[in-house]
Amino acid sequence: MVVQAEEDLTLLTTTFALSRKVDQIRKNSHVHFAFGADPGNWALPYVNVEGTAEILTDSETKHKCWKEEYKQYYKGPDDPNYVVIRTVPTTIEYMALGAHQPETY
Repeated sequence: MVVQAEEDLTLLTTTFALSRKVDQIRKNSHVHFAFGADPGNWALPYVNVEGTAEILTDSETKHKCWKEEYKQYYKGPDDPNYVVIRTVPTTIEYMALGAHQPETY
């Protein structure tokens, strides 16, 4: 999944409208992202993000997030099967290399 971060730390991702994750978000908008977590090596840095997600289908947002690489999956930014998931973080946790406690924002 490609994740774009906005200046306010809002996360934008794209996916298929009929995907399992879209169905799950419609049932429960509370989500969690883990970046860099490696169960084989817990000493590595990682970021956890908890937040509230919503499915966006408006043309402006879809065009804003569109990348030419997506053409292999969608007909274009106006493809009804292409949607954007907007996640507003409620908690961000960062574990630095060698740290014993994460920083929480």
